[in-house]
Amino acid sequence: MKIGKKHRCTGNHRSGISSVMKKLMGWAILKTIFLVTALLLTGAVYAGKGDEPPRKEKPKESPSQEIIAHSWVSKKIQGAIWGIAFGDVDGDGSPEIISLERDAVHVGVIRDDKYQVTFTYEWRGLEEGVRLYTIDLDGNGTEEVIVSAVDRGRPSSFALTLSDKILKPFFEHQPWHLRVLDKPAGKVLIGQQWNTTDFFAGPIYELAFNGKKLKHAQRLILPRRTELFDFAFLPISPDDEDSVTERVIRIEGNEPMKVYERKGKRFKKEWSSGLRYDGSANIIDAHEREPLSIAEDEIAIDLEPEVIQMGEKSIILATRHDVPLMGIIGRRPLVHNGRIVALQEEPSLGFVHAFETEEVPGYISDFIIKSKRLVASVQVHPSMFYESAESILLFFDMPDVSVDFSPKKE
Repeated sequence: MKIGKKHRCTGNHRSGISSVMKKLMGWAILKTIFLVTALLLTGAVYAGKGDEPPRKEKPKESPSQEIIAHSWVSKKIQGAIWGIAFGDVDGDGSPEIISLERDAVHVGVIRDDKYQVTFTYEWRGLEEGVRLYTIDLDGNGTEEVIVSAVDRGRPSSFALTLSDKILKPFFEHQPWHLRVLDKPAGKVLIGQQWNTTDFFAGPIYELAFNGKKLKHAQRLILPRRTELFDFAFLPISPDDEDSVTERVIRIEGNEPMKVYERKGKRFKKEWSSGLRYDGSANIIDAHEREPLSIAEDEIAIDLEPEVIQMGEKSIILATRHDVPLMGIIGRRPLVHNGRIVALQEEPSLGFVHAFETEEVPGYISDFIIKSKRLVASVQVHPSMFYESAESILLFFDMPDVSVDFSPKKE
């Protein structure tokens, strides 16, 4: 009986020891896992031997050098914004923010995280606004609002001016696609016409308004088949000034970016990107053009690239959209998201990645650069079947590209 009791007592004692040991071992395993995880996260795992110091990981590029986050976002704006511009339309010396919907132009300012509209011009005709700019047409110190518009598949553009605190037509129903080009000497109004086979047809001209209608003043020298909204001029390198007379960058729809140089009388393609850019969702119904032998029943309006100088570097800014269903159902794309990408020119490499904005959930319908700030209009939750009902404005602070980023190839 005693032995039995001893055995029972010994058995209970061993069971207690086993339970304690299991708990201790469990805590030891958890502690080991915790320490290893912490070391991995801090990059302090020692992979050397002897008393060799821990290897330091190669420092990574700061995300702020490559991807810039927005510094300000507006509250949601009702309506689909298709264009934005800065311009002093009221003559107070401060630029206003102008936005374009298909059938309305709004002039406003930013107050209390809101885009507050101060003036509006709406129209009930058949014109649909597609692009927006500002320029002082009459030299009075205030800028007019330029609306490139389409009426049943044909250009029918107009300009607005602020008079007696009311936006009024400056000119109307002009058969030109219109755009404002920034030149070193100032802004220039340019335009392109159409014909029965092409929505954008013929040369691109600088334009002048004679009081009744627009007339072409000077033809721009561009590569063949250049369309009004798919190009920008690039500065010419001092080393090439004797041989190159023009440099042009083009983005033709959702296609790679291409750089052309004019030597003598001809343009030659000098560089092409490996990625596609733009991916426009600015689509205009043009089925009325079918009786005129036009095969296209929808027209895509491209968003031109921007070229700016930052120090001694030429920077190209362009949009890139994810359009996985582009071309499957007509020409109207399904845009998931987008970003604005900046490429800088480097000797022997062409144009390489400099920085880009964070990925934006929606369609970037337009962007402008003002006082080292990048401002973008974004349509929220777009669809291939209907236009977005809401938009936002995003502000980005431009990074300093006067320092080398050790840029990666585009």
